[in-house]
Amino acid sequence: MRHLFSLSRNVMETHFISIALIREVDGPRLRWLAQWKAERFQFDFVSARRLEKESYRESITREVAWVLNLSRERDFLVANTAQINCEFIGRLVGEDQEKHIAAAFYPIHLYGDRARQQINADENSRWVTADEIYAERTDDGRLFNPVLIDLIRRTRVIQPWEST
Repeated sequence: MRHLFSLSRNVMETHFISIALIREVDGPRLRWLAQWKAERFQFDFVSARRLEKESYRESITREVAWVLNLSRERDFLVANTAQINCEFIGRLVGEDQEKHIAAAFYPIHLYGDRARQQINADENSRWVTADEIYAERTDDGRLFNPVLIDLIRRTRVIQPWEST
């Protein structure tokens, strides 16, 4: 019995997540959609954990539709494959224990004016630059989710120069 107990203590926690890369071109600059999470006092990208038997792509499709109140059929398209997959054993920012971490960054393409109007009317939505992301705070001083920043830095899915 003791052997089984020691094995169960060594089971590593997992952190599997899909992250939406919703991009907008603003003249020569690129911006990404972030959502203000009032309960955590920070900005984050739309992200999702997989439900039973869901793929990473299905989970982010579900979450983008729900969080942004968009139609899956007419307002946006999720890329067939992730732009970048990241998988490692390590510690997330602010955590003591190592975890098995896997993240998939999916480009999301918005269709037409309705989707953009819906997003722009949402007071929790904000288009942010790579400069703000790499500074870890928006121009008005509000912070980003440190786990998101860590994953972006690890993968370089958004390059620092993309705002210039």
